[in-house]
Amino acid sequence: MNTKVEAKTVYLAKSGEIFGPFPETEIEALRAEGSLRRYTWIWSGKWVPLDPAPELDPEKHSAPIADAGFSAVCHDFRNATRGTLEAVSARGCELWNAEEPMPTRFRKNSRLQVNVLNRKTGKAVNVEAVFVGLRRAARGWRYILEWEIFPQMIRE
Repeated sequence: MNTKVEAKTVYLAKSGEIFGPFPETEIEALRAEGSLRRYTWIWSGKWVPLDPAPELDPEKHSAPIADAGFSAVCHDFRNATRGTLEAVSARGCELWNAEEPMPTRFRKNSRLQVNVLNRKTGKAVNVEAVFVGLRRAARGWRYILEWEIFPQMIRE
């Protein structure tokens, strides 16, 4: 009787390119460090999207949840910026900094630590977000962020 248990191999893909095979332990390590989000598909017997389409109505959940009353400081442990949160949705937000003459240099898709402050209640929460882009505003800069986990304090 053969008691050897074979480790399952997993493949990843993005933009039509296949990567792997990876042992399941490496996939779990990639997931834990947040690197798995660089890929769009995973194969473990069949191709499955890593970020499936939401089941929720996009008209309701991409609409802004809060547009005033929240400030934030975000950093990547080297660089930092601060500002007001605008266009806050379940997916992410824009951090508007009207004071910086030059933008803080975050790498695209880098993970940021964000301290969100509700200026009305004085409550604060630390969350993680991904830096997805930067736009020049009439005054200052808008940092486009996507939440890793939505800060529930914003809904309260």
